[in-house]
Amino acid sequence: MILKESKGKESNWHSFARFVMKRPVVMALAATILLIIGMIPVGDMRLAIPESDSLPTSYESRTAFEKYKETFAEKDKTIVYIIASSDKDMVDSLEKLENVINDIQSDSLVSEVDSIFSATQMSADELIAVSNIPELESQLAPAFERLTNKNEALLQVKLNAKNSSAEAKDWVREWEKKKTDLILKIGGESKFHQEIFDEIFNKLPYSLAFILISTYIVLFIAFRSVLIPLKAILMNVVSLGCTFGIIVWLFQEGHLRFHASDIALMIPVFAFSIVFGLSMDYEVFLISRIYEIYLETGNNNKATLEGLISTSKIITSAAAIMIVITGAFGFTGIIPVQQMGVTIALAIFIDATIVRMVLVPSLMKLLGDINWWSPFHKKRRIKQYG
Repeated sequence: MILKESKGKESNWHSFARFVMKRPVVMALAATILLIIGMIPVGDMRLAIPESDSLPTSYESRTAFEKYKETFAEKDKTIVYIIASSDKDMVDSLEKLENVINDIQSDSLVSEVDSIFSATQMSADELIAVSNIPELESQLAPAFERLTNKNEALLQVKLNAKNSSAEAKDWVREWEKKKTDLILKIGGESKFHQEIFDEIFNKLPYSLAFILISTYIVLFIAFRSVLIPLKAILMNVVSLGCTFGIIVWLFQEGHLRFHASDIALMIPVFAFSIVFGLSMDYEVFLISRIYEIYLETGNNNKATLEGLISTSKIITSAAAIMIVITGAFGFTGIIPVQQMGVTIALAIFIDATIVRMVLVPSLMKLLGDINWWSPFHKKRRIKQYG
């Protein structure tokens, strides 16, 4: 049943809806400008796997680890662990191992390689010769036991880069693919970071394509419109882009008393999944009501106005509940949890206000009957609405 205009005083929602619908160009431009401004910092986003600095400074584990790095660890350096394997016993493959180590040491990013050769201060030829002398062989046995095992040898490669830096990740990625005399298995923190980043970013296009295409199909079936699903997806992407831009400004740049830190790697992944689903729910609430009225009247303007009036309270109430629930995590001292809570709360707020209540109805008014065009539908007769 179509909503009838009240003969008495209009509600706040009614007044707001009329205000938006009477100024679609101004409201759409204002909302778009706000969203674009919010998106500006997103290009500077730095993603990282959370480490000790994610904990409050009062935690003993963080204090101890920072003290260790300050006292014992070398600044801006990381160690990559390599297991070199041969099809023969390592004693018989020392020359091949030495060649591999020489290749590694020639890399400009490498400062040092700890191996059986550095531990014994001998070359491959000298170690082979010593292995035939029982007295000397027994003296070198502890080094061999620590750094070799049958057909395998341990190499500790020190890089002039932080473990999470792009340079370190590129280095382990490159050396994993290199063909050498021995089979190399690479590990360590840099390799850990590289594999997680690569796994996420390599699969990201497929995940996004699946989400966007399936969303478009479902919305097309629901509303029988070519443009409505496309506009819904675009609005969600813009809303999330604005959110991530503000999160960079808040957390990465350390504004409003937030601790300056890189954005946790999983924040964009989880936030996109959660918020995209919630935002699409709000879109369905709004467009479903507009669609019902449009089917009854054939009047896009009337359908948009009354759909906005009837769903505004529902959408904002649902959004307010989610904002309170997720925003509460912003008060924790664990930075990734804080980032997640603030990101979701902020995204829901932006989507339920600027996007869903202003930008979407403004575009619905401006596009008129084009909103509902579909090659599979007969043209509807449009009634004028004053």
